[in-house]
Amino acid sequence: MPESPKIYLLLGPKGSGRRSVFLECVDSLPHSTPILYFRHESDSSQASDSIDQAILKNDSIEIVEWKLEATKIKHSTIRANPDSIFFLAPAVIHMADVIEGLKGWLEKNECSLTRIISIVHCGLAKEKASHLQWFEASMHFSDMVLLNRRELVGTKWVQDFIAKYKKIYHPTRFELIKKDRLTNPMDILDYQVFRNSLYFDSLTPIEEDEFDDLIPEDQKEDPYIERLESGRRMKPIPLILD
Repeated sequence: MPESPKIYLLLGPKGSGRRSVFLECVDSLPHSTPILYFRHESDSSQASDSIDQAILKNDSIEIVEWKLEATKIKHSTIRANPDSIFFLAPAVIHMADVIEGLKGWLEKNECSLTRIISIVHCGLAKEKASHLQWFEASMHFSDMVLLNRRELVGTKWVQDFIAKYKKIYHPTRFELIKKDRLTNPMDILDYQVFRNSLYFDSLTPIEEDEFDDLIPEDQKEDPYIERLESGRRMKPIPLILD
């Protein structure tokens, strides 16, 4: 691997346009070196659909199959020296495990994360409280939130959604996409960090006040990653099953 490939994590449930957005991103990048597509084992069954066929026909993409084992990322052999790596994670696996596993993988390979991108299926977010909880967790970790399938909810719902979550997950950026198409893919793939979570950041600890018993914000465990004594997550994230 080169010294510092750009590494992205794309989060999104089935039907959100996650793989189509990935293709849009790939098409915007120079093809001087292969682009690694880390395809989760649960997505392998979709290899016969039109989107995956387009991915397979793209000579610049090398597929690496991956899975999680006890919050560790296991994957097939990497044969390329890429400039860009895309991990695609579906909503049928535990997001906190993915996030924890990715951090471990980055540390093991001495790489840094470029961006996390969430693709919101607006219809699913409106449909069920548990779906919305999944999207809230993804937004917490993300630099970019892309709202797709907006025709299923109407303009007012989308406006209210953005207005609400922009305040909660500042400085995360929110963008509208239509029919899986990105207005400016290179802006989505930029290296500037906008994520709310500090989990992937290397920070110099704030000096502690000897009279203050509170833990500084930069030293607190991420609420979605932290575990109780029982081993359960402090703030569980529901799955979005097919």
